[in-house]
Amino acid sequence: LRMLGDIDLLVENDYFEQAKNILSTNGFIFDMECEHHIGYKKDDNVSVEVAKICEKNGVSAITVHGRTKEQMYTGINNLDVIKEVKEAVNIPVIGNGDVVSIETANKMFEYTKVDGIMIARGAMGRPWIFEEILTGKDTKLTMQDKLDIMLEHIDVATKYYGEKKAVPELRKHIACYLKGLKNSSYVKDLINRETSKEEVKRLLVEYFKTLEEKTLIE
Repeated sequence: LRMLGDIDLLVENDYFEQAKNILSTNGFIFDMECEHHIGYKKDDNVSVEVAKICEKNGVSAITVHGRTKEQMYTGINNLDVIKEVKEAVNIPVIGNGDVVSIETANKMFEYTKVDGIMIARGAMGRPWIFEEILTGKDTKLTMQDKLDIMLEHIDVATKYYGEKKAVPELRKHIACYLKGLKNSSYVKDLINRETSKEEVKRLLVEYFKTLEEKTLIE
């Protein structure tokens, strides 16, 4: 369920009832994510109002991203708004936005008192971030470790989505994995032209042979 306009439309058009009926029929637990929860334009802030409407209509949890729709990924994630939502409702609140490290995860938890966090862009190219946050320890990887993770990611994605859909989608993830590595632009350009899973894997294996085997500092 995604809100793109007047919040009153959520109630007036019975969107909650429609969503609950669809989800319950298919055996899902009903929850809701509001990705642009603060509002639509720069100075909008309807987050608490929307959260209360969600709670009143039986939503079991709510995810709050501390930016407006207009901001997209620019500006600073507004932790104050996420904190206000947490204090205003009794259902679990999940904080989202700019969680990219152990430190930013801890800041989200400590300042807003949310029940959980959602990680999106922070996990692109660094899927080990989840383990880091859970353990409180930075992950030290060798080049071979990183390559193995990338190859597994490719295998899992193509198995789940199919090669035709997965390979183009994987390009942005591979670019994130390779960010900051020596002479990676050339191999990224080659991969961006490929449609074959096996060829993408071959290009990565050949590229990593050119890199020194050392611990990555990230």
